[in-house]
Amino acid sequence: KSKKTTILKNINKRAKKLLRKNKFIRMQNGEKYLLCSLEQDSDIQSALFSVDPKTNDIVAFVGGTDFGKSQFNRVTQALRQPGSSFKPLLFAAALENNYTASSIIIDSMLINVFFGSF
Repeated sequence: KSKKTTILKNINKRAKKLLRKNKFIRMQNGEKYLLCSLEQDSDIQSALFSVDPKTNDIVAFVGGTDFGKSQFNRVTQALRQPGSSFKPLLFAAALENNYTASSIIIDSMLINVFFGSF
């Protein structure tokens, strides 16, 4: 075994522990948020996927809280809308192109009008 393999296995074990019973999660019920433990609602599932930003190596990959209850892999099989997960990527690209938090970006359709022949 390489040292890297051992480290990655240890990280994956810790990731699995994060998703086990007695870990608290926040659930939304209408306008209210409820603090629940996975022990209170054993049907709750979650997933974890972690990447090392320096090497792009996958360091943790957990597809669910209990494989015995559900073999559905929430990392690879779940179809999710990306939602706000794109925001950090867009903000990073904007910062790299000299935009700031106070930059105003016009969010309207751009129309190019060309005169003459092409």
